[in-house]
Amino acid sequence: MKYFTYFASILIMQFVLMAFYFIFAWVKFGTTIAKYIFKIKIVDFESGEKLKLVQGIIRYFSYIFFPIS
Repeated sequence: MKYFTYFASILIMQFVLMAFYFIFAWVKFGTTIAKYIFKIKIVDFESGEKLKLVQGIIRYFSYIFFPIS
């Protein structure tokens, strides 16, 4: 049981850190490191501006629940 708790805590930390990285990068810079290399920006479809925080959160969770195979 000790190892399961340890493993579960690592998974939760990984999820939180990844969520913070992606959402922060999308909202603050409009891109992540890999997208920056290819000069790809993530913008709002209607306004053409950077994503808002709520849009970044929705985008992150849509990657988790609806992954592209």
